[in-house]
Amino acid sequence: MSAAGLCVMPSGWHPAACRRISPLPSKHPRAILAVLDSPGFADKSPGQVYTILLDRGVYLCSEASMYRLLRERGQSGDRRAQATHPAKKKPELMADGPDQVWSWDITKLKGPARGIWYLLYVIIDIYSRKVIHWEAWPTENGTLANETPYLALRMIQLGQAPALLGHEESEWLECKSFAYEFKKIHESLWKHELAEDVAQFANTESGGLLLIGFHTKRKAGIDTIEKITPVPASDTRLQAYRDILRQRIHPPVGRLLIESFPWNGGQIVCIFVPPQKYENQPYLVSGSVIQGRYMRSGVTIVRRQGDASIPITAEEIHSTLVAGRAFLRGRMGKQAERDGT
Repeated sequence: MSAAGLCVMPSGWHPAACRRISPLPSKHPRAILAVLDSPGFADKSPGQVYTILLDRGVYLCSEASMYRLLRERGQSGDRRAQATHPAKKKPELMADGPDQVWSWDITKLKGPARGIWYLLYVIIDIYSRKVIHWEAWPTENGTLANETPYLALRMIQLGQAPALLGHEESEWLECKSFAYEFKKIHESLWKHELAEDVAQFANTESGGLLLIGFHTKRKAGIDTIEKITPVPASDTRLQAYRDILRQRIHPPVGRLLIESFPWNGGQIVCIFVPPQKYENQPYLVSGSVIQGRYMRSGVTIVRRQGDASIPITAEEIHSTLVAGRAFLRGRMGKQAERDGT
């Protein structure tokens, strides 16, 4: 190849350099900025604009000049379209008069000696700041006891069920839109479901509250109370529920409270399960459901985790039985030693 046919290109060479370049008629800064701000280039960097124009056979100005002009206008930042999201509004409780919205607060107070604490529960009218109700509960250690189920129950008992709107289902709270007997399933199935829902709270450390007549909606993966949907009033429902739970849960749940409250022509039902003695756990539900059919044989053991119930595994059941036998063996051994002496 002859020397005349060899072309050595400098660094930064662009293919368009081999083509005829047509400069713009005017290189006034305003004309250059008009091109940079045009719809086709408004979201592109000067380097991209420079390259695209060269591909089209147009030389506007140097890339450095583009950066300089944009910097003088305060446009040297990221020129890409940025996604915008509306500001998240923090939910607030609003009231323009007394007895419209009540709220609650829990305060941990030091006791007279080390390791002794008191829990102060206060229900407050957010408009007048009047204390509607308060209670103080002692605890044996510094751990804040989970008394929230009881406090939520007190709010309903005091006629402030709407205060629970916006609350999420949790380890201590579950809601049902309809009464169990109105479910379109066989009678044995809804009775078994009722027993499971109560037993799951009895098998936790904190107990729980089961509300009937509260509709929830799934938000961010968690069921949240959206509105109150009272169920038809009934004079026999509460006793029927008590009889079902007494027959199907073993041992019987201690201090179980089942109440109903009138609401908009119907009623809402609360089933409060206080914390149970550890030595009585796990609470068993007689019968089981296999492939959608209720079977009288066998037992079901469930517990609450998050906003759902889960079955207790075979390993956990076995470890509980082993611990119980070891405890009984120890007691029998001590009794034999006392009898021998």
